[in-house]
Amino acid sequence: GKGRVMIRASGTEPKIRVMVESVSEELNEEVSKILVNLIHSVFVKVMPDTAAFLTVSYSKSEKI
Repeated sequence: GKGRVMIRASGTEPKIRVMVESVSEELNEEVSKILVNLIHSVFVKVMPDTAAFLTVSYSKSEKI
């Protein structure tokens, strides 16, 4: 591949952190949005009471 993805739970906040690195900022943005939407929809279905408190954050990553 030409990039990497890291998804992890925050150790201090009710957040899931998404980091994407690839060859272009546009691809980073596209993949991050897909992952954030997927993670949020899974939490809504699996743990609806918890989903209201969950934040999925994406930090802009530099291209590699």
